[in-house]
Amino acid sequence: MTDHGTGVDALLVDTIGTVVDDVGTIRDRLAVALAAHAGHDVDAIARRWDDLMDAAMAAVNAGEAPWRPHRAIRREALDDLVADGSLPALSADEHDALVDVTETLRPWPDSADALATLGRQVVVASLSNADLDELAALSQRAGLRWHAVVSAQFARAFKPAASVYRTALELLGVPAARTMMVAAHPWDLRAAASLGMQTAFVARPSADAPAPDDRFTITVRDLADLGDRLPTLTHRPD
Repeated sequence: MTDHGTGVDALLVDTIGTVVDDVGTIRDRLAVALAAHAGHDVDAIARRWDDLMDAAMAAVNAGEAPWRPHRAIRREALDDLVADGSLPALSADEHDALVDVTETLRPWPDSADALATLGRQVVVASLSNADLDELAALSQRAGLRWHAVVSAQFARAFKPAASVYRTALELLGVPAARTMMVAAHPWDLRAAASLGMQTAFVARPSADAPAPDDRFTITVRDLADLGDRLPTLTHRPD
């Protein structure tokens, strides 16, 4: 359902998973690192790594652990995988390459051109749990064009904490009602909607499945589809 009277002036776009393929890229990077180590399930390790990171970020949001940058949390989770035997000891270069993997995540084929198209219509900003330096390096490497990049580190929290979305809205000076959160993660969109933002679910191949009761302002195949449909959302009533 689209509220044409509300309209959209700005997009806050999740990056990891929505704009870039984190699942596929990380699986490939792990496969390369483990090529000389037989007997390891790359997909299981990737899922375990992601679970450890999610748990660490949730602990920060719950006040059970101090805030640390996204890169530090990724490193801690990787170290835990080595410590518990899930991952063999790697060379320093291999280890560092995995810690820095966010900077090398592959964009989905439509992302770069679609962001440029969207940016000609409304303000387009990245809103990500990744650190600012990770996002800057990733955007440069992948050719991603933004009007602004907002890292969760500005709020010293991680999505889906409400403070992350509020920080982005405040920094950009845009009202929640005329801002659309764009993500392939239903949990991300639920958090944004709870603050009065509009939502666009992007059905990426690795996207989480929406819950039966999830309701989004719009559901699109990819960012190019959003670019085609955005003009109907940006209409201001006379």
